[in-house]
Amino acid sequence: MSPEWICSQLGAREHYSIPRALHGAGKLKELHTDLWSSGLWQLCRILGAPGRDLAGRFHPDLRSARVHAYPMQGIPQTIRTRRASPAELGDSVLRHSQWLDRQVVRSLRAGMTLFSYTGTFLESARRLHELGGGLAIHGQVDPAASEEEIVAEERQCWPGWESAAAVVPEAWKERRQAEWAEADVIVVNSDWTRTCLQAQGVPEAKLRIVPLAYTPPCAPVPPRQPGPNLRVLWLGQVILRKGIPYLLEAARRLAGEPIEFVVAGSIQISREAVASAPPNVRFIGPVSRSLVSKLYADADVFVLPTLSDGFAITQLEAMAHGLPVIATPRCGEVVLPGRNGRLVPPADSEALTEALASLIADRASLASMSHEALQTSKQFGLDRLAASLLQLVPS
Repeated sequence: MSPEWICSQLGAREHYSIPRALHGAGKLKELHTDLWSSGLWQLCRILGAPGRDLAGRFHPDLRSARVHAYPMQGIPQTIRTRRASPAELGDSVLRHSQWLDRQVVRSLRAGMTLFSYTGTFLESARRLHELGGGLAIHGQVDPAASEEEIVAEERQCWPGWESAAAVVPEAWKERRQAEWAEADVIVVNSDWTRTCLQAQGVPEAKLRIVPLAYTPPCAPVPPRQPGPNLRVLWLGQVILRKGIPYLLEAARRLAGEPIEFVVAGSIQISREAVASAPPNVRFIGPVSRSLVSKLYADADVFVLPTLSDGFAITQLEAMAHGLPVIATPRCGEVVLPGRNGRLVPPADSEALTEALASLIADRASLASMSHEALQTSKQFGLDRLAASLLQLVPS
């Protein structure tokens, strides 16, 4: 019989996919998190009452699971983190993470398997090892310092595009290194992240790739009716790391062609940068979850020219809505070139322009790529995630 798993995480990361997968496989003993919004919190969401934004800290798949939450500490800390300035944010998240880590320590027993993400891992992993047995698995969701360096370089390339950036405290960097050293296994979501961590000194033997999971919508996707223009959708944070300057440059090169761009998501670039966009680009800002499906339904192709992502779940969401995806190789192994989308090099507006132009010229290929995209989205379910996780534990 395989060991019991204990998981911890701040927030609703990836919609609690790791604990959901383990609970579905009958392996989850406990989930520790800062907030768990069952009961009256869900009523707040339904009624639109104050606190409804915290009602997302819940998932019905875990209704019967043993969940330990700490609202008396979690709510004030969540509020402080949300109100923190970019200069204060890193320290606030670090304190929040360390606090949750200390809560988990008291529940550990020898022989358990621990899974926890960056920041909430160190003390509990050390305690598990002190108990004389068990497996400490660290979840690293991004390429860490490699990604931070990429973003710093982009800010040099595009001065004035982004306001003050969040500061990564030295204490956070030191803790990250200590967690990697303490971990028995380090789970990453893509080959890109694995490569970056190896460059930062993480032993290859510790690293395992486990892609994220996505549960497609139950409703079938209706066939798309082609319009006069190729409709391109960007959905996500509008930031340098996601490659927004290269999208705008591609749009500028395609001015006069039958193509239009919708950019949806929190706008974190300057007004001047937004104003520099050509007329075929429309920024609509943050959107509610209820509007997301309509945006996908109105689009022909999804674009993600990211410079660095551990794994972009939006590409699976887009494919589940029947959209081919144009992405870079730095966001997880999802796009199969020519079958369900196109791959372009990062920071390459010319290649992005050519990929979009090829779809303008060959609109008929969208139908076959749409079908393939739907099939791809079904391959990243919770069952696959659970099997990948359980393979990490020696038999």
